[in-house]
This record gives sequence, structure tokens and C-alpha cells, in this order.
Amino acid sequence: MSPAAAELVEPASPTEAPALGTRERKKRATRRALIASAQELVGERGLDGATIEDICERAGVARRTFFNYFDTKEDAALGWSEDAVDPSAGELFAAGGPTGILLDDLVTLVGTVLAAHDFRHDEVHHKGELVRGEPRLLARQLWRFEQTMTATADLFRRRGERDVDDQPLDGEVGAFLVVSLVRLTHQLWSVSGERGELADHLPVAVSQLRRLFAS
Repeated sequence: MSPAAAELVEPASPTEAPALGTRERKKRATRRALIASAQELVGERGLDGATIEDICERAGVARRTFFNYFDTKEDAALGWSEDAVDPSAGELFAAGGPTGILLDDLVTLVGTVLAAHDFRHDEVHHKGELVRGEPRLLARQLWRFEQTMTATADLFRRRGERDVDDQPLDGEVGAFLVVSLVRLTHQLWSVSGERGELADHLPVAVSQLRRLFAS
């Protein structure tokens, strides 16, 4: 077995997601309310007819609060926050942390993405409907996705510059793995009936990948 394959088969150390504090729960509730309001209004009035002021009024928040969560009404309808990967977590990964073991650190990075973005099945479903009816939302989603892939690939490239003894993982491959783990975890969570937190299902997703590479 090659060293790369062996690394994938070695079990990662389990991590326990910390309980959410009151402040974080409030932030998640506000973010969810803004997404729901944006999706409802875009569905009712179209993208041009849904204003940020209307979204905030329906969500029960001040207009200035909106920009703490989203840059545009398109992003609110899509549920896209400014950074898909937490900047501090990304910097830690690029610097070779937190453990120095590539796969374990990749899983930790994915865990921060899942923890930061409170994905909901109904939001994803509504987003799909809106994107099919609003070409500008599709264009915004594709642009955001490319931004995320480019930024994530750069983290792997920067980390690779530090790996002088081993062959670094290609940046695009690394970014693809991050996105794939996020999607697979969301799928497992959805199939489970949205049981528990989204990040609770990440170990199962990783286990499936380990079995695939081990075979």
C-alpha cells in the first residue's frame, strides 16, 4: 500500500463538536430568518421585487444587521455568507495545522464549514426552485462557488509549499474533496431525517471515503 493510501486508511482522531452558546444560537436564528424571508419574497415577487428593506422587515431585524450576514439579497436567497471557510481555520490549515496530518486536518476544515453554515433541507430545496426560475441567482451561485473553490485550492497550495518531504496534494483536488465531503455530509444528514447537528454526520462521510480508498 502506498503512503498516500495508508494515510487515508488510518483512523482520524474523533472530535466532539462544542455545544452552541447563546450568542451563536441567536446568530444562527437571525441568519435563518433572513434566508427564509429572502427566499419567500423572491418566490413571491421575483428578484427585482424583493428589496433588502422588505427582507429585513419580514425577518424582524434592522437593515444594518443584514450586512453582518450577507453582501446582497441574492446571497441571502442563496444562503451564501461572505466566507465559506472560516478565515482563521483556513489560515491554520494552510500553516500545517492543527495536527499536521493532512486528512485529519482536512476533516477538521470541513467541520468548521459545516459548523459555520447552518444548512437546512428546506432552505436548500427552496434555493433550488429559485435558481431554476432566476438566471441571475444561478449566475451568482456559480460565481460564489468558483470563489470558494479558488480560495480553498489556495489553502492547499500554501500548505503544499510547507510539505518539503512529501508530495503535496493538488489544490484543485483538495478543494474538490472539501466540497464533496460537505455535500455528502449534508446528504447523510438529510437521509437521517435531519437528526442532530449537520456536523454530527461528518464522521460517517469520512468513514465511507476511508472504506472506498482502503478497497
